[in-house]
Amino acid sequence: MNTTIKYGILLMALVFVSCTEKINIELDESDIRFVFEGTFSNLAERQKIRITKTTSYFENKRTEGVAGATVYVTDSVNTFPYIDIGNGYYVSIEEIAGRPGRSYYMTAEIDGEVFKAASTMPRKPFIDSIKFETHEDDKEYYYVKLYAQEHPFPGDFYYWGVYNENIYLTNSLLKLYFASDKFINGSYINGLRVQVLTARQGSWVTLQMVSIPKDYYNYCIAIIKETLYTDDPFQAAPANILGNISNGALGFFYAYAETTHSAILSIEE
Repeated sequence: MNTTIKYGILLMALVFVSCTEKINIELDESDIRFVFEGTFSNLAERQKIRITKTTSYFENKRTEGVAGATVYVTDSVNTFPYIDIGNGYYVSIEEIAGRPGRSYYMTAEIDGEVFKAASTMPRKPFIDSIKFETHEDDKEYYYVKLYAQEHPFPGDFYYWGVYNENIYLTNSLLKLYFASDKFINGSYINGLRVQVLTARQGSWVTLQMVSIPKDYYNYCIAIIKETLYTDDPFQAAPANILGNISNGALGFFYAYAETTHSAILSIEE
């Protein structure tokens, strides 16, 4: 056999072996951190906060709820204690309706560590009516169109969710529609598409309009950009989004004001 051919075969074999060799990379484990998901609304209800722990990236299990924490919220005048109902969920002992313009301060003590956050409840939005429009590409989907007067003062931030027959369809961040009043401040919102759903005509549909603080709006947009628009293989690795919880914890506590409007799904000819 030709010497050149022999060296070529040997080189190919070495390349093949080197390409299939198993490589084990030791990855550092970061410290366990607490994650907060807390809200305080203008609705008369038992307000909720959930506390969990971070897990390893490669750990295939649900996040672990934190038990035994001392949790309460104040509004500088009143103190609202929370109770542990399991799986990391804490709820206010009494039903409370927050007030727009008032600030709410959360405190949680976990194994001697104290975590705090604060949020001011925005103005309550209002809805005049909603209408529906058939989706251009899929006739089983319908747009929900909003008719409402936007507040005359700048600095409002919103998200919209939707119910079909009292079942909440927008139960994840990526299903909500977010917007600020930057380009519509003080204007009448005349049929803006703010949600889309699959449903049958005659269904009872409810649009949820929620006014949220600016810092929470920015937090949500940052999460959406990290998760929904990361299809570039050369993009930097995703990182934890900075929330508003003190002492190195992750997550967010925010106050919000919401309103809803319901209608029977029908298409005007």
